[in-house]
Amino acid sequence: PWSLFGILILGTGVLMGGAWAYEALSFGGFWAWDPVENASLVPWLVLVGATHVMIIFNKNGTSLHSSYILCTLSFILVLYSTFLTRSGILGDTSVHAFTDLGMKGQLLIYMVFFFALAVFLSIKNRKLLSTRTEEDPVSSREFWMFMGMLILVISAIQISITTSIPVINKLFNLKMAPPADAIDFYNSWQIPLAAVIALLMSVGLYFKWKQTDLKSMAKKLLLSFIASLVITF
Repeated sequence: PWSLFGILILGTGVLMGGAWAYEALSFGGFWAWDPVENASLVPWLVLVGATHVMIIFNKNGTSLHSSYILCTLSFILVLYSTFLTRSGILGDTSVHAFTDLGMKGQLLIYMVFFFALAVFLSIKNRKLLSTRTEEDPVSSREFWMFMGMLILVISAIQISITTSIPVINKLFNLKMAPPADAIDFYNSWQIPLAAVIALLMSVGLYFKWKQTDLKSMAKKLLLSFIASLVITF
């Protein structure tokens, strides 16, 4: 329930930011892939993935480690997003990041502390996190929910790495340039991933927990598949 509440609040914030960007016409629409926009989206993607693996754990007792890792990561990413937007490091790549307010050191310490604390507690309580380890069959709903989580995480990783180019340059003394056309660059990665997510969302509902009769499922999907082909053409 707390994760769902977090998704609701953070998702509402992302939508309000998109609506505001649309009203401020200089931003080029609802979503221009500005680094500050990306910083709000990435924790939301990871938290959505975390909630799906929590549901898997509640159903069959697997994926507990993934749940803890993704929940922790979503919080760390909120802190990292705060660092990106408030440290001034995005000053040359974002049209609405803050300038350096002298908080860079404090933000880094804050982020590193919680990351170290999460690692320490995970190691300390590793025996409490032991769960069933057998593989889920490909014909089960939990398998495809887990695949959906992986797609969300891949999406978050691609956005994070590109958004973090100024940080990477600073850390390793490099001179990598952010993509010249950010919208086209991110869309070329994210639209295919979004298409896969949409497919998993529509078909995944027809899978049953633990095991699915694929023949009966195919019969249920056939009518929808034919209709979607006709509409697409």
